[in-house]
Amino acid sequence: MPVDAVDAVVTLDNLEAWVAAGWSIFPCHSIRDGACSCGKSDCGSPGKHPRTFNGVKGASKDIEVVLGWTRKFPACNWGMATGEPSGVVVFDIDVKKTNGFESFDALLVEAGITAPESFTVATGGGGRHIFFKAPDRHIRNRVNFRPGIDVRGDGGYVLLPGSNHISGRTYVLEQSTVLANLPDKLLSLLDSGTSTSNASTIADLTVDQFIEGVEEGERDDKLFKMACKLRRQMGDQRAAITLLVLTAAANSNPPFLEKDALRKIDQAFAQDHSDLIDLDNMPFAAINGELPDFLEDADPAFIRDVAKGVRAAEVRDSVARVRREKRIAKYGDAAAVDGFEFMFGEIAEDVPVWGDGDDLLWTEGGGLMIPSDQGLGKSFTAQQITLGRLGLGPGNLLGLTLHRLAEDKIIVYLALDRPRQIARSMARLFKTEAERAIARQRLRIWTKPVPVDVLGDTHAFADWLQDTFGSNIGDVIVDSVKDLTPANLSNGEVGQALDMAWKECRARGMSTLLLHHERKTGNDDSRANRLPSLDNIYGSVWLTSGMDSVLHIQGKQGANIVTYTHLKPIIELVDPIDAMHDQDKGRTHVIELTKKQGGPSADKVEQVFAFVANRSAGGEVVTAADVEAATGHAPASVRRYINTLLVKERIEEASPYVKATATPATYRAKP
Repeated sequence: MPVDAVDAVVTLDNLEAWVAAGWSIFPCHSIRDGACSCGKSDCGSPGKHPRTFNGVKGASKDIEVVLGWTRKFPACNWGMATGEPSGVVVFDIDVKKTNGFESFDALLVEAGITAPESFTVATGGGGRHIFFKAPDRHIRNRVNFRPGIDVRGDGGYVLLPGSNHISGRTYVLEQSTVLANLPDKLLSLLDSGTSTSNASTIADLTVDQFIEGVEEGERDDKLFKMACKLRRQMGDQRAAITLLVLTAAANSNPPFLEKDALRKIDQAFAQDHSDLIDLDNMPFAAINGELPDFLEDADPAFIRDVAKGVRAAEVRDSVARVRREKRIAKYGDAAAVDGFEFMFGEIAEDVPVWGDGDDLLWTEGGGLMIPSDQGLGKSFTAQQITLGRLGLGPGNLLGLTLHRLAEDKIIVYLALDRPRQIARSMARLFKTEAERAIARQRLRIWTKPVPVDVLGDTHAFADWLQDTFGSNIGDVIVDSVKDLTPANLSNGEVGQALDMAWKECRARGMSTLLLHHERKTGNDDSRANRLPSLDNIYGSVWLTSGMDSVLHIQGKQGANIVTYTHLKPIIELVDPIDAMHDQDKGRTHVIELTKKQGGPSADKVEQVFAFVANRSAGGEVVTAADVEAATGHAPASVRRYINTLLVKERIEEASPYVKATATPATYRAKP
């Protein structure tokens, strides 16, 4: 009778004892709230299938591995790998379809032995697992070795005491903790393959049902299916199968001709049932090795096709799960947070990369896109950002602070579009040996096409970056978007796939800067003068939809004077900025803020410096009066700004003030 023990659990002492006994064990799904913990409503083996990736093959005798599983899978069921891994053979007695206890008593009589005392577990389904010490050789799994009895050997497993069952009961140790040797006479019967008593085998076939016969209209089909079922269950006992089928044929209404019944038996024996006798290898078989009821009468070839289809589906599911688990183990998964943390924790904070206060162009873990026509300084801008993020250069760009990247982080620059030109431009920024040493330590460059399908797998791009450059990537700069894939960027699905790939990078803590192009409409002059708009950016709308910030550069191709326009804000739109690229010195200087008055974006010191630098580039020097006239700032403010630049050694005095002649001092940018 079943043993009710709903409160039984697998304890740590149990696990340690089993490992000490040399058993290979592994975690399985359990029953929670009346269903399998796998969460599948149609689970075929609730509370019985392994939680390890490779099933029973993942069983372990290493207590540290087992303890790791207890932390990863609390309150799970536990299984033991039978056969050679644990040195244990288990007789699995079931009562679901036939009374396995009666069959086991008959088996003991047949073997001429009494029931040996050994480790015995009452199963949650009302049956028994009787454990024996295995002989030092291969013992294969035997399904339906006797009616209601399976034998678990190499490649099989059973659940251990404390595991729970879909019935609401648990598996409970019922008799003896001593593991007896498998009796030689039982081993001999296992080796013989079938019973020496046909009567006991035939009892499993519910003979009365078969010999009652079949009604007209069903005889041909049902007698053949019955012959196939008998063939699978009784193996090569053709005489017994023939007797049963002929009896059923004779009792049919009207009787089925004997010659036709014999032909059905011939057809059943002509089919290959070998892969249906040992059902342990069937991916859809239940844990006790029985074929699902709805496939009992199916054609063997059909069952093989079903097996292949199920196997393929399970392989796909397992591949996806393995990749997901490996990715989480390798890169972590910090996406799931509680509501309070989401609203008030670090996620809600904008940590600036480039900007001040509410004037932010780029933030940590965020995405910035810089689109423009060709030759307007996208790469030059990105390189200056790189310099500032490494703690080099003036520490600001366009009047906004470039915040230093954490010391343990690196920058990855994907120089995909004309890498030689990028190299020459970047070299002008890293002038000193100290700066070049930092570039060697903390700047990583990639110059070939990206070797992964960015579109085919959301995680592929981020995986490749971290596999190639390490897990300490702070910033990723893509120069440029068009070189990530040969696919049509105007295609919506392509845009969505790229957007998801960048978001995965940002979810892993990588801030992304993307350089992109505008649509090729009109001539150079018309593009230089058209109103900046997100609609002018080349490709699908999804390319910009997922970006936190978009900073557009406009100007005439080849000109040093350009306008930066903030098209998509993080918090506030930064005012448009006119600037001059000084390629020789590797700097971009503000020459005029389109919005003349104040505001956080109006860094007036930068305005003064840009004016001085612009004049100096042409070999000229300037006076304070020149600065006042160009900027409109008050004389006292100009003197203060000039003094600030002198203290910071960004400009120098070209000639001093001469009191006798009232000749004003002149200034120039430091080389």
